[in-house]
Amino acid sequence: MRLAMFVFLVAWCHICCPAVAFPVEAGGDCLHLNDGWRFSLDMSGEPEAGDFDDSGWRTVTLPNHAREISDELPRSTRPVWFRRRFQLPAPPRGFRVVLRVDSVRAAQAWVNGRAVGTAADGASVLEQDVTATVRPGENLLAIRAPVPGIAGGVRIFVLPPVHFLPDGLLIDTPDWQGGPATVRVRSSVGNQGTTSPGVQVSVSLRGDDGGRLAEFRSSVGPAARPGGVTEIVCRSPPIPDPPLWSTQSSGSGVMSTARPRSRRLGTVRLRASP
Repeated sequence: MRLAMFVFLVAWCHICCPAVAFPVEAGGDCLHLNDGWRFSLDMSGEPEAGDFDDSGWRTVTLPNHAREISDELPRSTRPVWFRRRFQLPAPPRGFRVVLRVDSVRAAQAWVNGRAVGTAADGASVLEQDVTATVRPGENLLAIRAPVPGIAGGVRIFVLPPVHFLPDGLLIDTPDWQGGPATVRVRSSVGNQGTTSPGVQVSVSLRGDDGGRLAEFRSSVGPAARPGGVTEIVCRSPPIPDPPLWSTQSSGSGVMSTARPRSRRLGTVRLRASP
């Protein structure tokens, strides 16, 4: 059996600031907005406005495929509306707030009544910096999208100047043919700061039972130039008798997960969730 599923890619990297408490499922850098949405097919009025009354709209959970108009599919091109309020603490100075909507096409988004972005033609993701639009406390997010609506999820990322890119982790076991396995972790690190501090990525690799398989880290190197992205690669020591994924695996079938953590050297330090 090949080890292609020995390490399952963790699709989020928990980067957080210890001084800020975010009401999220885990970590502290990512706010998941998949429940509590107001949904409507009615195009009247100005649903993007903060004072718009959506009390008559139905409540839905994402993903939502606009099943309410399924009798019109696949020919329907009418847009549908989604609205949700969310709480956000004041981000630390220098941090950015990024909105990401997955599995959606031709979507438009408004935050607190201000247009913040439109998904590019042919793109299935809308990702936009909304730092200047959000405010501490309650915020309103409105999204207009054509059928099939939002087939993925919506997240708010709070990112430090030097950060892992959302979904920017690639984990594999190259050239494994049996025996001890070496795990390779490639992480994309963006830099929106004004300097290029030293950066190091450390990884804790654990099995499905929570037992530690390996801990390893990259060498210390500079981050990308301001505005740029760099890839940092680190490899584990050989892991003897690696647990193999199979259809009989318990839970979700993930036998091992790698959770990268970033430690900044110098005056800027960042703690990441283990």
